Amino acid sequence: MGKSLTNNYNDAAPGEGFPYGLSLQQTITSGTTVTIPAGISWVYAICIGGGGGGRRVGAGGGGGGYAAGWVPATSTCVIGAGGGEGNGGRGGTGGRTRYGYLSAGGGGGGNIAEGPAGAPGEASIGGTSACGGGGGGSVGSGTPGAGGAGIVGFFSSQGVAVTGGNGGNCNTGGTEFTVTGGRSICGGGGSHQTNDNLGGNGGDGAATAGGGCGNGRGNSGGTANGFAGGAGASGAGGGGAGFLAAGSGVTGGSGGGGGGGGGASGAAGAGGGGCILLYY
Repeated sequence: MGKSLTNNYNDAAPGEGFPYGLSLQQTITSGTTVTIPAGISWVYAICIGGGGGGRRVGAGGGGGGYAAGWVPATSTCVIGAGGGEGNGGRGGTGGRTRYGYLSAGGGGGGNIAEGPAGAPGEASIGGTSACGGGGGGSVGSGTPGAGGAGIVGFFSSQGVAVTGGNGGNCNTGGTEFTVTGGRSICGGGGSHQTNDNLGGNGGDGAATAGGGCGNGRGNSGGTANGFAGGAGASGAGGGGAGFLAAGSGVTGGSGGGGGGGGGASGAAGAGGGGCILLYY
């Protein structure tokens, strides 16, 4: 392998593609079993958590979390599922993706008017950790609701912890008012909006992005890792981009590989499922 764990522990930052001197050998998007060739005892793994689900007639979900670093090769893994759409409740929080001691948290679910705030993103642990983005905010008694905040993950002398992007706030006024989901390594969901105003777009992220608002005039999902978010339309927010794929189009499409689902007037988008990338 020719690499030092101490000096090259964090060779790949989110969005830079892959660790220096190594090649991508496996991309895992489902299942629980990993086959590693004989003679490989350490691998560099990138884990992406599932994206948060959008809320019907509401806000977009946050992008899934990120965790990367050198780990002993192991034959088992967990792939986090995307959070389901919120129909009568907040969108679901994305599932946690695990490989070795790396654990990438899920993105928070979006919410609706006159309800609680969007869900917070979950913590990510190990290596270079960026936590899931928060779900988009809501309105309560005419007061802008705070979007869920990403949670700070594990920090060590050989790693960096980054807070996920916050979800956007909301406003009930009759004038044009938009709030974008927070930008981070893992972007937050776009804000809910009323009175046919333009809702907030999903926050951009280096690894995963939030979904756009789906109420009023829906806005687009955020961009991530070189992929675009889905476009918004009337009553439909675009899905946020994931680490592996662009967000889906209108009607609250799912984000690929961890992007948050956009809320919509009919059905909202589920978050994209997580993934694991292995380099050796």
